[in-house]
Amino acid sequence: MEFFRHNWTSTLALLLLLLAIPLTITLGQRVQVYLAEAAVVPANITIDAAIEEGPLPQPGSGFSQGGELEYDGRTLVSIAPLSRQLSGLHTKYIRLDHLLDYPLEARLREVVAVASMGATPVISLSYFPSNVASTDTALPFNWIAWENAVANLIAQVSGFNTLNIPNVYYEVWNEPDGRGFGGWRIGPGLVGFGTASKDYMELYRHTIAGSRKVFGVQPFKIGGPALADPGNTAFLDNFLAAVDRENLRLDFISWHRYHPDVGVFRQDQANIAAILAKYPRLSGVEKLVTEWGTYPETNVAHDLNYDAAHFVSVVRTFLDGVNIATKFEIRDGPGRLGSGFGMFTYHGSPKPLAVAAALVASVSGQRVSLSGEGSSVTGFAARDGDNLRIILANYDKISYHTEGVPIAVSNLPLGNYLFRKTILDGYSLYGRTEETNLSLVSNTLSFQQPMLVNSVVLLEFLKQ
Repeated sequence: MEFFRHNWTSTLALLLLLLAIPLTITLGQRVQVYLAEAAVVPANITIDAAIEEGPLPQPGSGFSQGGELEYDGRTLVSIAPLSRQLSGLHTKYIRLDHLLDYPLEARLREVVAVASMGATPVISLSYFPSNVASTDTALPFNWIAWENAVANLIAQVSGFNTLNIPNVYYEVWNEPDGRGFGGWRIGPGLVGFGTASKDYMELYRHTIAGSRKVFGVQPFKIGGPALADPGNTAFLDNFLAAVDRENLRLDFISWHRYHPDVGVFRQDQANIAAILAKYPRLSGVEKLVTEWGTYPETNVAHDLNYDAAHFVSVVRTFLDGVNIATKFEIRDGPGRLGSGFGMFTYHGSPKPLAVAAALVASVSGQRVSLSGEGSSVTGFAARDGDNLRIILANYDKISYHTEGVPIAVSNLPLGNYLFRKTILDGYSLYGRTEETNLSLVSNTLSFQQPMLVNSVVLLEFLKQ
C-alpha cells in the first residue's frame, strides 16, 4: 500500500492507458477504413461494343501445381483426377515442378495428363537429382550430370519419338533468389566462412548447354528466372545483363508474386518493363507469372470470395503486360483440412476461386472498349459474334467497400437478347444466376449494378 500511496498518480495513468488501448485500436481500425474509403474512386463503366481492340488475351487460363504430398509423404499429388474440371476451365497452360528430383516416369504421367487436357506444359527445371548434388538445392558437384538430366527430360517431353509435345516452356529453376530453394545469386563470390556462393548464371549456362544436346524434338522455349521476389530488381537486371552480354538464349522471363494488394501486381509489370527496356535485344521475350495469389501460406481467404475477386482483378492487370500466368495452385494436398492453396479440394470439390476462373474463361473473342473503371471495381469485356460478355470485380483487400456501379452499353446490334447475370459474392460463394429477356430497340442501354464487397459479376448479352 505504501507504494501505491506514493505513486498513485503514475498508477492511475497506467490504468487509464490500459483501458484506452481497446478504444485506440478500434478508432485506428475505423480511421483505416475511413481513409481507404475516402481514397476510393467510384466506377462508371462504359462499354462500346463497336470498338474492337483485338483478340482478348487469356492470362487467366493458366494454373500451377506445386509439391503437395500424398498421405504416404513421398508421392506428389496428381492433377490427373481433375482433368475434366480443368478442361471445363479452358485451361491453356499448366505449370509443374519437381520433374527432376522425383522418379521421372511418374512425373511424365503428369505431363501426359496436361497434354491430354489440350493444355501446354510449363515445366520448372528443378530440383537436383542425387547424382548432381548432395541435396536437391545444394551446389552441384556434377554439372555434366545436370546437363544430361535436362537433355533427357526435354527429349522425353518434346521428342518426336516420345511424348512429342510442341511449344513446351522450360523454366530454369524455381525461385532461385528464395532461401528455401537454394539462395542463388548472380555472379561468383563468397558467402559466410569463405564458402563459394551459388551463381545462378552458372546454373543457367549449364541448363542451356543441356538443352543444346537434344535433337529431333518439337520447338520449345526456355527461360527464367522464376523470381520469388520481383521487387528484387537487381537480381533480374544483373541476370538480363549477363544474358545479353553472353548472347545466351532467353525466350521468356518469369516471376512469382503473392500479395493481397492488386496494385503490387501492376507495379511489378512496370518495374520489369523498365528493366527490359535497357536491353533491346531482349525486348521481344515473353513475360510469364508462373505462381501468383493473395497469400503464400494457408489462409481462409483461399476458400472464400476474397480470393475469387482478387483473381479477376489481377487477371485484369495482366491483360496488357503478361503473356502467360499460371495461378497457384490447382489441387489441395490431403492434409489441407481448409484454407489450402487449391482451386479445388483434395477430393475435387470446387472453391469460389474455381467458379471465378470459369467465369473469366467464358469471356472470349474480340476485346471491346471498356472505360470508367474505378479504384475498386475493374473489369473487361469481349464480343463473340453478336454476343457480349462483361466481367467486373469489386475487390477490396480490407473487405469493406460496396458500390453501386452505373453501366452503359452501346452499339450492340438491335434485337432480342437473353440477359444473364452471374453473381459471386459473400452470399453466393458458388454463384447465382439471374436471367431476363431483353428487347434492345435503342443504341444505348444504361443500368446500375450493385456490387458487394469482394464480388464478381458476369453480364452476358446473348443474341436470340
